[in-house]
Amino acid sequence: SMRTYRTDLIWLRNTALLVLVASLVVIVIATGIVLRVLMRKPLAILQQGMDRVARGDHDYRFDEVQHQELADIARRFNTMADQVREREQSLQKEVAERKRAEDKLRESEQKYRNIFENAVEGFFQSTPEGRFISVNPAFARMLRYASPDELVDTITDISTQYYVNAEDRRRYRRMLDKGGSVEG
Repeated sequence: SMRTYRTDLIWLRNTALLVLVASLVVIVIATGIVLRVLMRKPLAILQQGMDRVARGDHDYRFDEVQHQELADIARRFNTMADQVREREQSLQKEVAERKRAEDKLRESEQKYRNIFENAVEGFFQSTPEGRFISVNPAFARMLRYASPDELVDTITDISTQYYVNAEDRRRYRRMLDKGGSVEG
């Protein structure tokens, strides 16, 4: 009869749906397990390698990664590590060069300071307006001051005109007017 046929048809439909849902669940779980098993190791290798590169081990290579998709990522990390290593080496060279330049500058400044401080002649530095910035001990002695600092401190408002003869003062003024740096 039709009724039995319809009952069997509904049962068959429900069974097919149940089998389809069960199959989908099994496929999803199996895919998750397979991906987890197959991808866990390469991803762990990538993660460990990234950690090593981040800590400064730029020579580390991601050679253990075999999956095509992950191998491309690994190659890019190798390239990035090479670039970082090159930049780091360049920066180290630049720092070393700057240190050498600073050492030479300090040495040069010290030589200048020694010459300035120990010269028998009187030397001074002044502003374009003619005010003393620094004087050496010989210049302070010429003006009968105990120290160069005392001379600069006590006469910062006194022009060099009191200590330089007229012709030298005119030549000095012309040099200042030209905008040149002048040391006496």
